[in-house]
Amino acid sequence: MLCLSCSPNTDTNHDFSTLLIEAEDIKALDEIIEDIIFLPFQIPDDSPIKKSSHNAMLLEDEHIYFSTGGHKDTPIHVFDTEGKYIQSFNKQGGGPEEYPFILRLDMFGDKLAIWNYKGVFKLYDKETFEYKGQKNLRI
Repeated sequence: MLCLSCSPNTDTNHDFSTLLIEAEDIKALDEIIEDIIFLPFQIPDDSPIKKSSHNAMLLEDEHIYFSTGGHKDTPIHVFDTEGKYIQSFNKQGGGPEEYPFILRLDMFGDKLAIWNYKGVFKLYDKETFEYKGQKNLRI
């Protein structure tokens, strides 16, 4: 006969991160507005960007990654930091290296993560868009 039991964790010492915001850290709206720039995307005539009723997604590092998301025909468009079009990427589909649709975009190091609603994201190289794997966050 085997008997196992668990006892509750009595350690009450929790280390939580804190963020201290001082009064001098808060900027006036006028100062913030001065830092906002409008960056028009320069889209070539032969590569139109589909307008969509879905929320647009935007990521920025040395390039700008833009998608309108949605369930059908959801490419990711890449621009330089001046707004000049570089390329588009679309691997939407049902295959193992494809994404079914785009719910959200993220960056993890040199990889672009494309999320769906099931807690799954596909990873692609952010320069070549080569498939790098899949992660599943469902429990």
